[in-house]
Amino acid sequence: MISSTVRSMQNLFVITALCVSFSARTHAQTTIGAAQTTSVGPFTRAASGFQSFGQSFTVPTLAPRLSSFSLSFTNFFNGAALKFDAYLYAFDAANRRVTGSALWNALNIVGSSNDFGFDTRTFAMGDLTLSPGTLYLFLLTASNQSGVPTDAANLVGANDADAYAGGSFWISSNGANTAALFTAGAFSPVDGVSDASFSATFLASQQVVPEPSVLWLSGFGVTVLLLFMRLRPRSGSQK
Repeated sequence: MISSTVRSMQNLFVITALCVSFSARTHAQTTIGAAQTTSVGPFTRAASGFQSFGQSFTVPTLAPRLSSFSLSFTNFFNGAALKFDAYLYAFDAANRRVTGSALWNALNIVGSSNDFGFDTRTFAMGDLTLSPGTLYLFLLTASNQSGVPTDAANLVGANDADAYAGGSFWISSNGANTAALFTAGAFSPVDGVSDASFSATFLASQQVVPEPSVLWLSGFGVTVLLLFMRLRPRSGSQK
């Protein structure tokens, strides 16, 4: 009878271990973003539009490694000739500026020539470890692309429903002056646009802390198993 109970407790222990493993996996990946409901632009080197824009975001607590970041674009005029660069910076929302050194960059990205829909550009971030709870800006700028025609322009997919609470969409008409992006007031919000249409995938840190309820269940299972093993008759004992 006791042997059968012990086997049941062993099964409980295995199930509990699987629960801990499953709990860790549920936090292995986190995706934030906003669906496309509108568009904004033009994104261009010309003074008629904005030369830089970005989406700010807050790093999830349990998943601080940025794996990828996606944005959408469509042709406005001569979009195939547009080129721009992408950067990741810490962002000072109070003073509306980027700060520090670039944490990542990708150069010479070609604009969209799609006249009938939006193309998604997905940037591989190399599992970049960021500070949980900190605000960053995924920045795109055409300011350094002096050889690009000034008429080349794209529209950027956007959201007007405030779908993402951890950040916002920002633009800067900084011309060819990238140093201006570090000055107070460099970026401005856009009326009627809350966020870019974006998606960012984060991975958990190397050590994942299970849920407190799962830890309690695991401890309870181990305690009960040890108790019944102590009550189990030793070999050679009288029946």
